[in-house]
Amino acid sequence: MKTLKNLIFLIPFIFCSLIVFSQTRIDTLETKLKTAEGEEKIIILIDLSEQYLSDEFYNNEKCLELSNQALTLSKKLKNKNNEAIALKYIGFAYYYQQKYDTSIFIFNNVLKILENYEDIQVKDQVYNVIGACYYYKGDFNKTLEYWKKRLELCKQIRDTANTAQSYMNLGVIYKNMDEYDQAISFYQEAYKIREERKDSTEMATVLNNIGNIYFQFRGNYTKALENYSKAIDIYKKKGDKENEAHLLNSIGLIYDKQDQNQMALNNFNQALTILKSLKNKDDKIAEVKNNLGVLYAELGNFEMAYRLLNENYLYYLEIGAKPNIGGTLIDLGDVYFSWGKYEDALTTYLRSYEISTELNMKSEIARTYEKLAKTNANLKNYKKAFEYHVLYTHLNDSLFTEKLNEQITEIQTKYETEKKDKEIALLNSDKALQEATLKRQKLAIFVFIGGFFIISIFLILIFRLYKQKQKANIILEEKNEKISQQRDFIFQQNKEITSSIEYAKRIQNALLPPQELIDAIIPDSFILFKPRDIVSGDFYWLNQKENKIISVTADCTGHGVPGAFMSMLGISFINEIINITKPGELRSNQVLDHLRELIITSLRQTGKLGESRDGMDMTICIIDTEKKTLDFAGAYNPMYLVRNGELIEAKADKMPIGIHVKTIEPFSNQIFQIEKGDIIYTCSDGYADQFGGPENNKFRRKNFKDLLLQIHTKDMNQQKEILDKTLMDWMEGFEQVDDILVCGIRIT
Repeated sequence: MKTLKNLIFLIPFIFCSLIVFSQTRIDTLETKLKTAEGEEKIIILIDLSEQYLSDEFYNNEKCLELSNQALTLSKKLKNKNNEAIALKYIGFAYYYQQKYDTSIFIFNNVLKILENYEDIQVKDQVYNVIGACYYYKGDFNKTLEYWKKRLELCKQIRDTANTAQSYMNLGVIYKNMDEYDQAISFYQEAYKIREERKDSTEMATVLNNIGNIYFQFRGNYTKALENYSKAIDIYKKKGDKENEAHLLNSIGLIYDKQDQNQMALNNFNQALTILKSLKNKDDKIAEVKNNLGVLYAELGNFEMAYRLLNENYLYYLEIGAKPNIGGTLIDLGDVYFSWGKYEDALTTYLRSYEISTELNMKSEIARTYEKLAKTNANLKNYKKAFEYHVLYTHLNDSLFTEKLNEQITEIQTKYETEKKDKEIALLNSDKALQEATLKRQKLAIFVFIGGFFIISIFLILIFRLYKQKQKANIILEEKNEKISQQRDFIFQQNKEITSSIEYAKRIQNALLPPQELIDAIIPDSFILFKPRDIVSGDFYWLNQKENKIISVTADCTGHGVPGAFMSMLGISFINEIINITKPGELRSNQVLDHLRELIITSLRQTGKLGESRDGMDMTICIIDTEKKTLDFAGAYNPMYLVRNGELIEAKADKMPIGIHVKTIEPFSNQIFQIEKGDIIYTCSDGYADQFGGPENNKFRRKNFKDLLLQIHTKDMNQQKEILDKTLMDWMEGFEQVDDILVCGIRIT
């Protein structure tokens, strides 16, 4: 798997002042503290608090103790200035403990004091850290509120360095909110200031961030290359070889996306040469070698792919990096698998499994189970393949359950911890502290009793399930004796079922858009639709609302009858969603979010162990014929846009329409400007996953994309015929393994 580690801007450190920290200074201050009184004592307490927040002498509890003493004494002497500063360091201490709600509470009290007492430096720090707290809590709107206040403050006092830094911060937030135009706009403002300051290193950081947006989220490789190239020029002038190599690696990945294989190889090799000339960069070298190895495997140069990945394996073996050893063995296994050396692939995957098991890396174990199942299937060891598939399914479900329990525990722990922290911060007497301790003890007892009760119920349920399974096994043995007597009956029933499925096909076809509607909405188009069975789990959907053309291609769980039921459910819900949504409010990602909610609700999915994971993979394209834009969102399945002989791949979100092993997150969308002559291709995974050819391999997405580039200049009917004939030639002698759906639309 190719890797890219971006040079993303991180939230800046809190302190604006630079202080030389030393043990001697701390000792001197603590000596003075013993005899100090009044204002002098407050200043020493605050100074020590700051010392104990430094990296060298970090002691959070000591900082809290001293700053609380400073706060108490400041209140006693009615010194609002020092009261605000003492509270500030209490807030910092809670921030570094990641107790963000408590930190926000403290800093809001600082702001109340500053309403009557102006201290620009303190206010600047407070706005910054409150914004950072909301950032780490995931509340980006509140982060924007406070960081925009900080931006205005920095402008007001003409602090150009922190003004530029504030623009960068805001750019990061807008990127995280998927508002990429806004993010780029704020990055560009930061760039202007840093250019005026002739701060070339920070200019390169801005260019890198802009390039990342164009590369990863816009698919605009030309703009990404433009920004990366400018950044590289700066790094070359500064002699920053490491960052130069990093960007060469990124540029190599862009060329790989564009299928400019030689350019990709050149950039990867340049990055490798630079890193080899530097000291202690073996980890970076391994990252580039990994990208090279995967690229060579895609190009069919399995010897070179093996050599590079094996060098990585030996390096990780030498330094004892077992997690990396396991991951590299999986990559090597993938090379063997693509090479057709299934026995070697099997041996390599098993070695990876041993390491993952030793380290108890459950997600890697599940990944290895899946690959062992596929490899055994290719070796025709179907019993083993089935066993590994069952292990993969069970472990995947188990991981999901563990993840859910961890999240529940994390939420509960976070609630209890923050509640305790607020109590400690606000209690000012021993009696109040004793009451808080008693409450926590009662809560702990309640949690223990509740946990014991839940575990008891869980054990009872397991025992009941075990007894039910025993009973089911006895019934199964009895029924096996009757199977031979029922074969004739089943044969007759099979005829009737087939007849019913044929009728279901008529119903399914009636739900698909008729050719007349397709010709009226998108006359220059084609749909290649090849169900594996009588009915299909793939479907396509098309409609137009005012100036919006909505096109959907979907791949439901399973094929045949189960897939057909899911497809009819999907078509029904899409009709409902589009009908109730005003044209001006149509957003591709929101349609997927709404559809997922309906699917989860209708199938009563909760994510519990053992329940169905039915759902669908999907692409949705909303074409605005007036604004000439394409709004795309995808669940696993990508979209391809071909323009002037270049294929742009719009990546989909790695989650389905349905319940998912990961936390359910909103779908993202991508907006493209479209031009006359552009061709939009969407598809299920059936075409690329079809086995065939002389070595019984999958057709693969790379070959599919190459084929699209070869045929895109032909008229749409010819394209459909070529796609169909190429598939038939590839499949010769092999059965169709999945439903196949490919749709093409030419912009006129």
